[in-house]
Amino acid sequence: MASSGAYSETSGLWVVPQVAVGATETLQITVEVVDVNDYVNTASLEFLDQIDSNENNDTDNATIEPQCLHVYNEFSPNGNGKNEFFVIDCINNYPNNELQIYNRWGNVVYIKEGYDNTFNGISNGRAVVNKNKKLPVGTYYYILDLGDGSEPRAGWLYIVR
Repeated sequence: MASSGAYSETSGLWVVPQVAVGATETLQITVEVVDVNDYVNTASLEFLDQIDSNENNDTDNATIEPQCLHVYNEFSPNGNGKNEFFVIDCINNYPNNELQIYNRWGNVVYIKEGYDNTFNGISNGRAVVNKNKKLPVGTYYYILDLGDGSEPRAGWLYIVR
């Protein structure tokens, strides 16, 4: 939304009419973050039809850091190639993390330091009868320690086959 003038979403150009001395014009743009990388938005003066008395303020940057640590708590490791792994967006930003997954009786069924989105529903826990076997369909509980000094995150996880 532009306070004055016309903004083209296609070209990214904002044509502003004459601005009075001491006045301010604003342009608000809403964008969608499509991946987990950081972004730098740059606004710069392309051209003007008057004398620019201060060329030091013709460009500015704004850095966007997406809040991307999202846990997809349902997955279906059934061999069809879709949704096969327990995925946590941006987990690679926390290399010292540790993931623990428990069954409904409180037994560890999976644990991994440096979790990297590779849990496919196969147990590696010490307290399960069928170690290295497919876990049954059901709800599980996870604890994710990011390894950065923050409070561990916890929640539920559902495996469907």
